[in-house]
Amino acid sequence: HTSRTMRNVAIVNLLAEGLEFDGPSDRGLYQANRRAMHWLVDELPPGRTQILTMRVHATKAGQYQHIVTAKADGSPEVRSVGTITVEGIAGLSMKVIDRDNPLEVGRETVYEIQVANPGTTPSTNVKLQVQFPPGLTPRSAQGDTRYTVNQQTVVFDPLPALGPNGEAIYRVSAVAQATGDQRVRFAVVSDQVQTPITREKGTWVYRD
Repeated sequence: HTSRTMRNVAIVNLLAEGLEFDGPSDRGLYQANRRAMHWLVDELPPGRTQILTMRVHATKAGQYQHIVTAKADGSPEVRSVGTITVEGIAGLSMKVIDRDNPLEVGRETVYEIQVANPGTTPSTNVKLQVQFPPGLTPRSAQGDTRYTVNQQTVVFDPLPALGPNGEAIYRVSAVAQATGDQRVRFAVVSDQVQTPITREKGTWVYRD
């Protein structure tokens, strides 16, 4: 605290390894080689508070030191250290493999769905849904949880937890009923990833 106006206040925020820079506000300048965010405040009157922000994201769980220094004309440098705790990140990814493409009318095919968690903490209540077009009729399914078939939709019961770097394999079979490009839609969600991860797989069905 001071009774005079501070001039040319230079603030530096050092970014710890494991945190990545997303963007500043207040006309800050980021130096990637030093992993340092710089701001310059021309004047700071007595009793005035200046709020400066920057956006970062964590690449892994852990504790990170947050170091900020500030210096003004005629004043010594001050330093502040805080700790940021990142508990972890849960994610979802999905890959679909079709075994028979093209497929003859009346034949059965199997779709393999690989659901993975590339994050650092478990993804919980992972739920997979497969929607078939009228030209493909679902017949059976296989996975780590039970499933139900409601007309053209196959829904798997939620998987309680998918661990970090874990993978769950599902298989769904269907019989071709009509010719043409049959588009199958896959969607997976979890407690942590509530916007569905979606994929679409086209199977060309022909009549011999």
